[in-house]
Amino acid sequence: MSGRPRSTVADDGREPEYTTQKGRARNIQKNDETGRVSATVRSVTSTTLLPFLGVVLGGLVSTLTQYSLGRAAERAEVRRSARERAEARRNERVTHLVDFLSAVQEAERVAVDRHHHRLADEQWQARAKESIDRMWVAQKTIHMLCATEVNEAARRLAYDVQDVIRKGPGDPGDPQDEKVWAYIRPSRRAFLDVVRDHLE
Repeated sequence: MSGRPRSTVADDGREPEYTTQKGRARNIQKNDETGRVSATVRSVTSTTLLPFLGVVLGGLVSTLTQYSLGRAAERAEVRRSARERAEARRNERVTHLVDFLSAVQEAERVAVDRHHHRLADEQWQARAKESIDRMWVAQKTIHMLCATEVNEAARRLAYDVQDVIRKGPGDPGDPQDEKVWAYIRPSRRAFLDVVRDHLE
């Protein structure tokens, strides 16, 4: 009778409980299978999830790196463009400053012709007017493109050249060419010094 199931009736009238070695073995087997399934699920989850997380993180890092490199390249391009624009503006200023000096030089020659060589004919009058006009146009260009101190120095020089053409150097002694240059020299030197400081 040891192989047959033993029944026990509960006092409260419930179904009888059968306890055997087979029943216990089945419970153990079920628990074991549940454990194996749980372990398999965990294993599948870890083998599937970890690579997926790796891919996501790798993609995120790659995107951030590309964004960072793109921003760095953009900043470098902005700096390069700013340098090129500054260099182009500087070259433009130099061109107009040289043009102004050239106009001043021509006006000086007109003054020397008037006061040293005693020219005052119509041809000289036309040259004088043309050189003064050219000098003032060049000065106005400096006013538009250069710093205030450069413009002020250019204006002082232009006024001195214009005055020496119209009124002479103010010293009647000879040689008048040297007197003309001496009259203009201080304002020309001041202009050149300001320009040098401005371009450095």
